[in-house]
Amino acid sequence: MAAAPKKKSASTTKKAAGAKKAAAAKKPAAARTSAAKKPAAAKASAAKKPAAAKISAAKKPAAARTSAAKKPASAKPVRALTIDELLTRSRSIAAEITNLDQAAAFEAAARRCVAAGRPDLAAALAEALPEALRGPALTIAAAGGAGSVDAAIDAIKTSMAGDDRARPQWAARAFTAARDLANATPRATELAQLARAVLDEAVAGVPVWGEDGRFQGLVPLLTAQLAAGDTTSVRRILEIWQREDPDSLAAVLRYTSPLLWIAPDDPKTTLALLEAMEPSQREYPLDSGDRVRALAGWPAEQLDAFVGLAPRLRPDVARQLVAAGREADARNVLFAAIDDDEDDDTLAEYRLIVGDTEVAKDLVVSGEWSDDLARTRLKIELGVESIADARERLRKIDPRTGGSVMSPVHLLCLLGNFAFDRGEHDELPPILKAIDALLASPKRTQYDQGVEGDRRSYVADLRARIVAKAGNASATLAALAADFAALPTLQRFGRDAYGRNQITASLMRRAIRHGQPDLALKIGKKITPAERSGSARQVAAAFLPADPAGALAALDALAADRADTQLLAHALGETDPGTRLLPRLWDAVLAAAAPASAA
Repeated sequence: MAAAPKKKSASTTKKAAGAKKAAAAKKPAAARTSAAKKPAAAKASAAKKPAAAKISAAKKPAAARTSAAKKPASAKPVRALTIDELLTRSRSIAAEITNLDQAAAFEAAARRCVAAGRPDLAAALAEALPEALRGPALTIAAAGGAGSVDAAIDAIKTSMAGDDRARPQWAARAFTAARDLANATPRATELAQLARAVLDEAVAGVPVWGEDGRFQGLVPLLTAQLAAGDTTSVRRILEIWQREDPDSLAAVLRYTSPLLWIAPDDPKTTLALLEAMEPSQREYPLDSGDRVRALAGWPAEQLDAFVGLAPRLRPDVARQLVAAGREADARNVLFAAIDDDEDDDTLAEYRLIVGDTEVAKDLVVSGEWSDDLARTRLKIELGVESIADARERLRKIDPRTGGSVMSPVHLLCLLGNFAFDRGEHDELPPILKAIDALLASPKRTQYDQGVEGDRRSYVADLRARIVAKAGNASATLAALAADFAALPTLQRFGRDAYGRNQITASLMRRAIRHGQPDLALKIGKKITPAERSGSARQVAAAFLPADPAGALAALDALAADRADTQLLAHALGETDPGTRLLPRLWDAVLAAAAPASAA
């Protein structure tokens, strides 16, 4: 019978364990962790390390170790996105493109390549597109010196001949290509003739692209002509369009403001187009307030007609007239046709525009007001009330709102932003204190329950502005990170998934505004996947132009299988293909490669 293994005594076991603990205690924690994860080869190398070096590493100050551990994420090196990588991704996307609108993003990217001195890349992008869609991009490359001019022209003509439904869109491309190639070949006139032929077909009757799109289909061509300064041709088509199909023209003008403002210095045309529209249809295109500057040169009679059609623009027009030294006309615009029951806040604003300061003061002190904030703003601007006085007035819960807490919170947030913009930063802490006191109240009306998430987001926006104003990027990041940590609590104020997503998207946009795309990406991942694609585009754009690789990674992370679509898509309100993500990525990558090429 074999002898049983000899057991170690309890004292021996304890001694060995104690020796191990003592040895471990002498070894720095960081070194233990590092050694545990170190490859075998590295361990062998470490074993041969001189004793002095080991002692030096062991005695590294704790502060230095802590500092290394807490190195901010923003300090990480940015991985470059190479031209070859982006070209590979672009080729993959190009294979799935099915129409000219999607191809427009490639055409814009090709222009970026030519502008950067790389027409060869423009040609590569063009060749990646389906054969039936590559003609416009080929002409861009050819105009830059890469590829055959004749082949590019033939490609456009062939595609246009075989695509009746998109004939007007092809005409727009032909018009632009003719301008690009004007100095390169006499054949550019062939393309210009194609564009004119399409306009003539629309005027003549029902064109091959269909009666419904007879004039509407011309919008891309008219917009291209307008951008090139060819207003005569555009005006001719708009006059015919207005005469033969005014309803469809009004619908198009509502969303295509460049056509409405075809000639701001041409009162007859602008007024005729406005008259073709219903009053409710004029609001959106007239938001292009910078175009109002041209109206300062209009005769008084036509100014009256304009503000009659667009009364909301009275103050904007009057300010331009005052700046142009036409005070009498400004007064006429503001007061000649004013309603007897006009709000006192509106009247006070009008009086202030034309310099009637004392009358404006009387109105803000004694008048009937429908807008507490407008009144407050004017009282402060006129010196009738201080921001501190306004704070004490606005913080009170108004019985007319049913005792709403969120109504004064909203007004105080707006007052805080107004004080911030005026540079009265000493008034901000008391405003925030008043807001916090209101938020601490347990009472909530039904209205409050529906808007509390939004209102709390407004407060956080104001706090972030205040912190960022100090110029300490670390403090701003810390404040945003704290908001992110509190997001689950804030999301509880959203009544449903949509409301919670809106609260999250608000924080995401705040991070973007303050230059923190990495944090915005983390926040964006908290939006439900089905609703992320629009946010994905915003986050990706926030990485540009500094980090195109980060932009692409963010897009892939948030948009998943819709990422390529987002690279080609317009954002809301955009009309220029160059604002899409794909050409912006090419801009960033080409700019990053330029120094290396120069070296």
